[in-house]
Amino acid sequence: MTKERKELFDGVNPAYAGLSDHSESTFSFLNRSSRPASCRVRSTLEEWFQRYPSEHRFELSRRFQTDFLVGFFELLLHELLIRFNHKIQIHPLISSARTKRPDFRATDEAGNPLFLEAAVVTDESREERAQNRLLATLFDQINRLKVPDYFLRIIEIRNPALKQPSGKRLSQFISKCIEGLNYDEVQAILQLGAIDQLPTWTYKEEQLEIEFGVIPVSSENRGKLDHRFIGAYPAQARWCRTDEAIRTRISKKGSKYGQLGAPYLVALNCMSMWGADRLDEMQALFGTEEFVFADLKKPPQCRRKPDGVWFGPKGPRNKRISGVLIVKVVPWNLPKADLCLYLNPWASYPYSGPLIDLPKAVAENGSVKIAPGASLGSVFSLPDSWPGRLFDAEMD
Repeated sequence: MTKERKELFDGVNPAYAGLSDHSESTFSFLNRSSRPASCRVRSTLEEWFQRYPSEHRFELSRRFQTDFLVGFFELLLHELLIRFNHKIQIHPLISSARTKRPDFRATDEAGNPLFLEAAVVTDESREERAQNRLLATLFDQINRLKVPDYFLRIIEIRNPALKQPSGKRLSQFISKCIEGLNYDEVQAILQLGAIDQLPTWTYKEEQLEIEFGVIPVSSENRGKLDHRFIGAYPAQARWCRTDEAIRTRISKKGSKYGQLGAPYLVALNCMSMWGADRLDEMQALFGTEEFVFADLKKPPQCRRKPDGVWFGPKGPRNKRISGVLIVKVVPWNLPKADLCLYLNPWASYPYSGPLIDLPKAVAENGSVKIAPGASLGSVFSLPDSWPGRLFDAEMD
């Protein structure tokens, strides 16, 4: 018997007007948030959910709770296909010999079929994911402290063993450091602009070290407890290769379902915290840019290495993929989300259906041209200001 799910969210009269905890899932926050922007997001997703086939809603709702970005992206793509007048099958059976099924089979008004596969990609390593989970828990522990006169400034965290500190011991240490401060003296240092002279401390626990300081709140807000304690987080930096993450994710989808006998698109939601731009996308699909010095007396020539999804050392490859729709979308940036449909010039089944009305990239005469198209805001009839302000006070 198929389990049924009538609604996506089950929060009853949400009354929480604050911000999300660092370690809290997006679904959990939306389920309890009473902020106007959160209510608008929740309402829109609920409308989309009601148009999702009832026999598949329970499975989708579970994905929302276990991996919000995956569930959200699948629901968004389903709604996108609806807005472009497709008839949709969820997880269609493509062959009795194959157990794996693509996410969608869609048929446009002219009767042309399309297979669409959804994926979310980040460029985090396993170690980085573990580190980020640890930091989220750490920041939540610190933010539970109620300190009305100061913001905490976390300068650096050194944690080679990925150790979770004792929340009680850390909180006691921070509270003891702040107890001895004179607010007027600290405020005077800040007024002079001498931030590097503000008091700092280092908490140590085995290999873990957390260097932190404080910034005084403004005089008029002194004594209030309506702010998060952490006011400044440690800077992060690294060498990014988002194109590699995109290339790997798409390539895995290329041969997953065999010959489908129809256009096959991969939709990729790029959620790199370091950002992904057109250069990353182009290098993933068409090959990494490189400069070749054929003649030292002449300027170098720029060309692409044969390491792209669509072009390798032996020429065109992954021809089963007709195109890749790359999006960078979360619920709060829907109207202005960046997206581009990259059409494979060597596809076995070229795509020319309704989705080409989206912004697209087409390879012509050795170059790639970007053509404008419909935004998600226009497709979903959402104004640019939707869903409203997220972090400051909101008034309807």
